[in-house]
Amino acid sequence: MQMFKTARRVVGRFGRHMLPVCALVFLGLVAPSASWAQQTQEAAEEPEVALLTAVTGPLSRDITTAYPNAQAYFDQGLQMMYAFTIDKGLDSFVEAQRLDPDCAMCYFGEAWARGPFLNGRMRPSNAPLAFEAIQKAIVLAEESATPVERALINAMALRYTEEEDADSRPQLDSMYARAMAEVYQDFPDDLDVGTLYAESLILLDPTRANYRLGNPSVQRFHAVLEAVLERDITHPGA
Repeated sequence: MQMFKTARRVVGRFGRHMLPVCALVFLGLVAPSASWAQQTQEAAEEPEVALLTAVTGPLSRDITTAYPNAQAYFDQGLQMMYAFTIDKGLDSFVEAQRLDPDCAMCYFGEAWARGPFLNGRMRPSNAPLAFEAIQKAIVLAEESATPVERALINAMALRYTEEEDADSRPQLDSMYARAMAEVYQDFPDDLDVGTLYAESLILLDPTRANYRLGNPSVQRFHAVLEAVLERDITHPGA
């Protein structure tokens, strides 16, 4: 009996402290270790889009960004666009934005990818997204962008309105092509500028089927692409 009385006195003396102590012991057992927390953070930072370095070529266009991974994803987006893999190009540009939210050219890339291209017309659902992306690029370019980047962004801005109107699409494409002609005139040695200018001329043909060399409009963009290939026969956009 004396033993039980002693035990009750001990519990009575320390009982009010036992729950916090037990809780601390429990938390110590289940609290995540530093390595586990680090692994969780690294998993959260994993890219949402694969960087396909094994299948993309060496093409790179230096853009205004301090983040090498953003540059890498922009380059991948550029190559995917030249390869007519538009969805992958779009995903790459968006991933580049995630890595560098202040990268004007990353938003330019998104706007480009959401527009009409050689094998497809402008999707009405893409119009507000393309418009938003290029407006974002304009704002960012005011803070940090090279002259050629600003020229490309301002030209691309003429291509979009908040809502797509099929009747106004030819006019918008013409405005974009005229603006790209000026960019090409100012930066004739920029091979990507030449390629984008040629693309803008090709898109002026609504059928995109009459590509006979006797056609003056075909001769026009053909000459631009030939000029690009004279400087780099391996350029994937030409």
